[in-house]
Amino acid sequence: MIAAVEGTRMSHSQRGVSAAQLDGNAPPSPARRSTLTSAELRLFPYLSTYLTLPEIGERLYLSRNTIKTQVVSIYRKLGVSSRREAVERARDLGLIDVGKIDV
Repeated sequence: MIAAVEGTRMSHSQRGVSAAQLDGNAPPSPARRSTLTSAELRLFPYLSTYLTLPEIGERLYLSRNTIKTQVVSIYRKLGVSSRREAVERARDLGLIDVGKIDV
C-alpha cells in the first residue's frame, strides 16, 4: 500500500512550487494570493496593531479560536511564520495599506 501511495506523489515542479517558495524567500504565486478568504483579508488591519487575538475576536464578534485558525491560514498561504512577516508580506503584495488602518 505504501508503494502505491509513493507512486502517486507529485514533485514540487509538478505542483508549481519553486525551490525559492519552499524555503520561504519567494512571494506566493498570484494563484495562492487569490486563495485568501474575505474573512482572512478582514484580519489584516488588526494584525498590524498590538491587539491580542482575543481582543481582535472581541472587536469582530468572533471567538479567539476562529481568529487563531484564520491567522494560521494566512501565515500558511503567505509563507510566513509571524504576525510581523504577514503584515510586511501583505503590504508588499498590495493587500493592505498600513497608512489607512482604522480599527
